[in-house]
Amino acid sequence: MKNIFLTVLFFVSNSFFGQINFPIDTSYTIKSTYAKLIKKYPFIKIAEEVKNKNVIEINDVVYSQDKNRALHFDAYLNKIKRKNPAVVMIHGGGGNQVIKVR
Repeated sequence: MKNIFLTVLFFVSNSFFGQINFPIDTSYTIKSTYAKLIKKYPFIKIAEEVKNKNVIEINDVVYSQDKNRALHFDAYLNKIKRKNPAVVMIHGGGGNQVIKVR
């Protein structure tokens, strides 16, 4: 399972090198989007973070490095089970880069 995961990451990381020259866009935030949408959707609310004591959280693991940019992923592992299923979710911003803020 680990070999499959690393193989997928290798092929996926190679596809990101074409996006290196885009400037970083910091205009998108959760609060600004909420303020924009609350008028049209008064029932929405910002999701709250819930910690699970059985989950190990490993943040900002670099899986590809270029001279201009590092690509990161976050991993969430079950403490109880030795074999964890993997879900790889890749998303982009249509040319805009978003800095993850905690």
